[in-house]
Amino acid sequence: MFNLFKKENFAKIFYHDIKNKLLTIKFNLYIILNKKLPEEKKEELLQKVAITTDQAIDMIQDFLDFEKYKASKFLKHETFDLARLVEEIVEELELDAQRANVKILYVKPQEKLLIKANREWLKKALLNIIHNSIKYNKENGRVFISFHIEKKGYMLIIKDTGVGIPQEQKEKIFKKYFSSDNKTGTGLGLNMAKVVIESHGGTIVFESEENKGSVFYIFLPKISKKIKIKHLSLAFAAITLTGFFLYDYFYCLIPQKVQYAYSGDIQIIKLENGVIAKAKIDDKFKLKAYKNIWGTRTRTAFYLQKSDITIDTNHQPVKVYTPKTSFSNIGTKFETVSKTKETAVSVYKGAIKNKELMVEQNEGLIVKKTPKKEPLPYPVKNIQALQKPLEIVVMWQSRYDNFKLLAAMDKQFKNPPIYEYTTNTKKFIFKNLNDGIWYISIQAQKDNLFSIPQTIKVLSLINYNKALKAYKNQNMNNAIKYLEISISTINKADFRPYYLLAKILSSSNLKKATEIAKTAYEITPSEQTAALYAKILYNSQKYKEVIQKFSNKYKNPNVLRYLALSYYKLKDYKNAKKYIYKTLEENPNDNELKKILQKMQTNPLIKQFL
Repeated sequence: MFNLFKKENFAKIFYHDIKNKLLTIKFNLYIILNKKLPEEKKEELLQKVAITTDQAIDMIQDFLDFEKYKASKFLKHETFDLARLVEEIVEELELDAQRANVKILYVKPQEKLLIKANREWLKKALLNIIHNSIKYNKENGRVFISFHIEKKGYMLIIKDTGVGIPQEQKEKIFKKYFSSDNKTGTGLGLNMAKVVIESHGGTIVFESEENKGSVFYIFLPKISKKIKIKHLSLAFAAITLTGFFLYDYFYCLIPQKVQYAYSGDIQIIKLENGVIAKAKIDDKFKLKAYKNIWGTRTRTAFYLQKSDITIDTNHQPVKVYTPKTSFSNIGTKFETVSKTKETAVSVYKGAIKNKELMVEQNEGLIVKKTPKKEPLPYPVKNIQALQKPLEIVVMWQSRYDNFKLLAAMDKQFKNPPIYEYTTNTKKFIFKNLNDGIWYISIQAQKDNLFSIPQTIKVLSLINYNKALKAYKNQNMNNAIKYLEISISTINKADFRPYYLLAKILSSSNLKKATEIAKTAYEITPSEQTAALYAKILYNSQKYKEVIQKFSNKYKNPNVLRYLALSYYKLKDYKNAKKYIYKTLEENPNDNELKKILQKMQTNPLIKQFL
């Protein structure tokens, strides 16, 4: 057996834990492959697979880091800013904190905290401790990080609002191979951190109370002692086995799946990690998108030439490169206009970072020669929509003269159809929107920067109104054609197209008319839709359905009439009489019902049941 695994008990535990996690992953993947499994259950199992994979990787990473550190005879010293090192760690862990719904509050010292030590291993040690404060925190928890400057060194204080450490486990927390949570690790993380800190001449102590959190106090001298560590070689086979997976975990080598959808001259790019971008079809840009083999990390970059692209990052790390500059996101949504002589970025949500310049929500970045921040244009206000039979007029107020509009049936503007328009007036007329609910986004434009989008919801019934006009002109073929177009896009947003089509088909196709009348009634169960649905059911000889659906629910004389007729057809003369009287109260000129009532009152075979 390799020297790496001379500690037999640990090797046994380590192999056992890794095996269990792999079996868990395998078992869940087999379940996911079941085609009959509901989508929501698949999503839940995939989340479990991702968490278990992360735990297995953490175990291997902790083990390799610790053994690699012990394998080094001497570690190289360099002078660096300890405060900046901690800031780097906080930035790297920001995504983990967001996923855990934990906020990191770092009080950065105003002065540099210069220290002479091994930067690489000190970073690994401090990252382990801060990552634990996130990992074992509570929902909506906090991690507070600050420094106290002392004469011979610096005291780093890391406080969390996490689950804390039980009293009986406090003495074991820094011991090798101990883990307070047997499901998530080998217990090497804190042990390695303690070894690294103490080998630098520092100390680490902690205070903790169960369910209230922990505080770690880490003292590091300004000049670390020479580090000499007992040699223990890592087995070459172990490096070969894990090297690719670890490199892939952090740097992502597997291409992501990318889907393209088109709507007019707009293209929508959807990445596997949830990133969505919108651009014009003739925009010039390249996309590089990768993931690791487990799908737990992704790497996404857009290389823009001449383009105007909007990116919703879905809280995933995204880099953007243009001929003038590059930046990364710390948030969710922004728009970049890249031209030969200028790059302009409008930040709608979250923030972006351009070198040392942070550009936050409602701010813009302009890069010509040097980068500078500018406020975004003021959003448009007082948006109003006027719905006419064959067009929708949208008006707004603004201090600017140029505007961009997006119209989509998807509230998030992520799926086709999506249409983009520009105008230099404060009014726009839509004449080609298919029937249904539309969301119209309006932005003011100034110097290639765009205001935060303001959205209004409108209902388009253009095809329905064309059908209504054809119906009034007794052109039933055209009416049916326009109604079928309307129903294909309206997605049950309004009952009227269904109602009119059912009314037209009731004289020629009772089966189809019944289905459509039912839909109209389900969308809006009113006196109007109930009357048509009752009539079509009655004409289809579905008398029991008329009674089941409408008995004692409506006062509309047309509904009451078909209830009366249905009871009569079913020979329930007592109820037939009741509904005939109710109908005649509302409509005394219904001669058909009068004749039926007279027949019941004069027929001795029927009269006995009244």
